[in-house]
Amino acid sequence: QPIQKIIDNYKPGITELFLMDTVAKASADDSFLNKKNMYTEQNVDEALANHIASLDIKTAACDLVQVAKELNLDVTQVAAAYFMFGEELGFDWLRNQAEMVETSDHWDRLAVNSILGDLQDQQKILTRTALNGCKDKDCVTSAEKWITDNQSSTERVKHLLDDFQHAGVLNVTKMGFAARQIRNVVVD
Repeated sequence: QPIQKIIDNYKPGITELFLMDTVAKASADDSFLNKKNMYTEQNVDEALANHIASLDIKTAACDLVQVAKELNLDVTQVAAAYFMFGEELGFDWLRNQAEMVETSDHWDRLAVNSILGDLQDQQKILTRTALNGCKDKDCVTSAEKWITDNQSSTERVKHLLDDFQHAGVLNVTKMGFAARQIRNVVVD
């Protein structure tokens, strides 16, 4: 496809997602506001703090628009479900921990980046699967139903991540194992 056609296809949805109110509403937890407040407390200009705090949604924007288009849903509703999964199943926590993983060499950093890419793909696949057939206003309800219907698998992942949270520093090996367990839930 010509690049302009791709830009024109994604631009309306991405523009809608980049509105700061959308970012705050799409986040299933207080992570956006906590990040924003952390930066503003350090005397970062509020507009820049908003921008930095919203980077999570911005990295997922194309995936969110793609799923919304495929399923003919409102992109903000898809985003709300996507970020609910991120919080509920540990995608968000693992991504945040990846920033702090100590890597001994270039290959470890590549492994961490690969795991991050896999997590984003899995979160998109899960969102698409859970929202297939839902109507705009019940995307979060459909996502919650998916979690309830897959409770034993999701609880297993939550317990694993809880163990990792209490065990101290996350390393590349643990991160890869956790990502694999999440993948198993997504493809079950």
